[in-house]
Amino acid sequence: MPQPSNTTGQLNLAGPAGGLERSLSGLFTVTCSVPVGSKVRITPSDGAGGQFWSSTSQPGDYGSVYLTAATPTATFLYAPSSAGAKSITLTNNGGLANPTAYAYEATAATPGSATPFRLVRGGVTVGRYATLQQVKDQGGWQSGDVVKVTGGTYVVFNTTDPGNTTLVTNTGGVQTGVLVDTTIEWETPGQPMVLDYSRYWQIGMLSGGQPQLLTMGQSCRNLTVRGLHFRGARSPMGESRLGAAIWTTVSTANSTYPAATLTVEYCKFWQCIDGIHTQETHYGLSNYIRYCVFEDNSDPQGLRHDIYTGRNALTYVLGCSFRKTPGQGYPQAGMGHAIKSRCRATTVLACMLDVQMFADGTGGCAQNINTPNGGVVVIAGNVINHYGSLSNSNDGNCLRYGDDQHTKTVDTNPDPSLTVHSLLLAQNTLRKYNGRPADGSDKALISIYPTGVATTLLSGAGSQIPVTTVVRNNIVASDTPRAASFVSQYPANTEVSVSVLANNGEYTGAQIAGSPAVNDAPFEWAGDFTPPAPRTDSQRGARTRYLPGWLPTTAWQWKEIPGTVWADYIRDDGNGVAPKVTSVDPGPSKTYLATWEYSGPTYSRKNHEIWMFGGGHAGSTINILTRWNLHKEKPDVEMVSAPTPESVRRAWVFGGKLLTTAYFPADGKPYSPHSYWNNMYSDARDEFISFGIAAIATSTDGANLTAGTASFHDIAGHPRSGQWRPAKYYADIPTYPDGSFEYYGPRAMSQDGMVVYYWPQGQGMKKYSFATNTHTHVGGTMSMPSSRLAISGDGKLTLHVGQDSSAGWVVQSCDLATGQRSNVTVGGDAIPADLQCYGVEWVEPLGAYVTMWITAGAFNNDSIKTDPNIATVVIATLRLSGPASATATVRQTKGQAPTKCNSVRGMFYDPNYGCMIVATSPTKPLMAIKVA
Repeated sequence: MPQPSNTTGQLNLAGPAGGLERSLSGLFTVTCSVPVGSKVRITPSDGAGGQFWSSTSQPGDYGSVYLTAATPTATFLYAPSSAGAKSITLTNNGGLANPTAYAYEATAATPGSATPFRLVRGGVTVGRYATLQQVKDQGGWQSGDVVKVTGGTYVVFNTTDPGNTTLVTNTGGVQTGVLVDTTIEWETPGQPMVLDYSRYWQIGMLSGGQPQLLTMGQSCRNLTVRGLHFRGARSPMGESRLGAAIWTTVSTANSTYPAATLTVEYCKFWQCIDGIHTQETHYGLSNYIRYCVFEDNSDPQGLRHDIYTGRNALTYVLGCSFRKTPGQGYPQAGMGHAIKSRCRATTVLACMLDVQMFADGTGGCAQNINTPNGGVVVIAGNVINHYGSLSNSNDGNCLRYGDDQHTKTVDTNPDPSLTVHSLLLAQNTLRKYNGRPADGSDKALISIYPTGVATTLLSGAGSQIPVTTVVRNNIVASDTPRAASFVSQYPANTEVSVSVLANNGEYTGAQIAGSPAVNDAPFEWAGDFTPPAPRTDSQRGARTRYLPGWLPTTAWQWKEIPGTVWADYIRDDGNGVAPKVTSVDPGPSKTYLATWEYSGPTYSRKNHEIWMFGGGHAGSTINILTRWNLHKEKPDVEMVSAPTPESVRRAWVFGGKLLTTAYFPADGKPYSPHSYWNNMYSDARDEFISFGIAAIATSTDGANLTAGTASFHDIAGHPRSGQWRPAKYYADIPTYPDGSFEYYGPRAMSQDGMVVYYWPQGQGMKKYSFATNTHTHVGGTMSMPSSRLAISGDGKLTLHVGQDSSAGWVVQSCDLATGQRSNVTVGGDAIPADLQCYGVEWVEPLGAYVTMWITAGAFNNDSIKTDPNIATVVIATLRLSGPASATATVRQTKGQAPTKCNSVRGMFYDPNYGCMIVATSPTKPLMAIKVA
């Protein structure tokens, strides 16, 4: 059969838009529009001295890639020689049409110092050095010294480059390593030293070296590494070779194995072969790895190990994250492990092991955790997602225990101190997803060698000793019958559907009580580079946070939240959770519904709660504080603080004292004000705040409004688990000349825990600090008297959206550093007329603001009894392209939108739920709408 002609094809090039100067890019992919016949050599170039490598290159030809009929796709990596705009072109020897030049932006490295290593001895600085080799050679590095490292991004290729941690004279060679007991840590906690060794590693691999970026050497007995981020790179050739960011070669002292300790905290290891690799045998070495991130570590054979520890004393892993990202690994066949420990004791607590498999075959692993030599193993409070491999025959397990210690082999651990084999697997969330039907060759969730149940394994001395196994209070899921088999074998666990477990381990459904009711997991994963949160509960699974089953699942579709009609709980007749309202209650509105008049609730993202306080427009003095509890399968409403007793309020009203203070002195509770948008919740303080006790109405006869109103400058606070703070606990809001506006300007809680607020009539922006209890005028003079406010994702801007749609989009942004406002020009979809803005929220996943608009006649209604109808609800997003321009998109929603409104605001974004929570009326349920 004749081969296709090469002259008819068009080459295509796809890849990343940019990367760091002098370091390796992500993968570029070359394809052809038609199958090629004969082998075609393709050579990339940037015309500026950049280097290229390919996995299909031949020795001496590393800059080229090849396409054949059997290999229609080729990939290469690129290292620009300098920062700036680059143009990558392709040439070929097969007569194919070359693609247009590919634009690539090389960003400049940002090293924090030319001498980033500061040697400290006894609290005194010895000197500052460019490399660790200089610390050793020039500083006289001694045991007990501390090396402080300056944060920043460093590209390391040559041995003299600032930031180099290798202690060798030849690129890629075996190192002598750190030879003293020492600590190497960040100068400023939270500001890591980011070391990009990708080009160094590439050349080292090509020259036959074994890349090691930091080695714990022969005479070192205690090494602590804190706040360093290591980027290596995998070999571009079709080979597999040892290499790791951190390596150990600690002396065994003639097989006496003296105690030694490696401690690694707040570090990152990505695109290395192994992240951490300790020596095969050292029975005295203990390894502590805390709050680290391991990402895309692999070689051409697939994932090797994020952490590999040999026959050591202990491996302890706490609060670490393990993950893969698309296109950054190598296709693999069920290889490698996130954690492999041959130690006689292994503990893994509160980690996130999300080693995902992608459609192109990259990612995945054989086992998330492999302890092949048994020992004392504790695995508790972890999220373990296992995504299998390319086929069931190459499938693995979430956990494998003891397979090299059943019969004596070269891999058996002969440690004389290995005298106990026990496994505790408890309060984890295990999610195994193969993406294909089971065929008998797929693997179980866990493997306890050889039968999956308690058996015997070899001691270090070679005798068979029993294995004790406790597997309890785990949540497990699988897209095959393997989860059901797991629960059948280990009954004290719960199987759930794969669909109700998020990748972060959060479970959609009611919390599952543990049985037995014991706490085996002392911590819960809290995020990258973050110490895990303590936990003492006995519920099943790794996450105390979960997702309620009532959450909407379809984007932009409205859904009622069950059990959330406020008036069903806060009843005037006393049959709910609040005391009875009688006919002698002072004020014309003898009803709890008055709480909603000219008032609006607020939201706690931390607790998933709506808090409501207010009223007063119709002369009510009922100062009840309530909240919705949403983070449960059956949400409800509770009374947080009962209203001041009727008798006290009557005496105060008839005594003519209502307008003399903002609090009832008898119980120290604040008046019920027009809260407008003054209500807010401080998640940092875990406290409800009413920022301004506004527009209090009074009466001399207890039935009619007869004596006007007053507004106060008080800030009222109610801790979540406490009671109202005393009057004047927080400094009053400064007096504003026009009292009708001092409580009415837009305000919000900023990301740094301060309150940002605006006085409309050209007085600019102010901030209130809880930490210092002070108000500060920031600046700015532009005013928007009636607007909705949200703070940007980076915390640098507020966005103000005009309340009335009659003039179209009226939007301003405000710089939180200066108070300066800018008018924002809005393109895209227009907003319909005769609507009013009910809320605006920043939504990080969308990279946009979400606004909600309702019928103008239903907004801000002052008669609770009419319960006004909402004829129109519009959801629109605003995506800023700078502080002065934005694009609007009206979203097409589904389902029944809210139909009644008795509140001035009530739309809140919950990032954990991925939806808006909307409160509009005390007589209607809350609504939720998923944003995507």
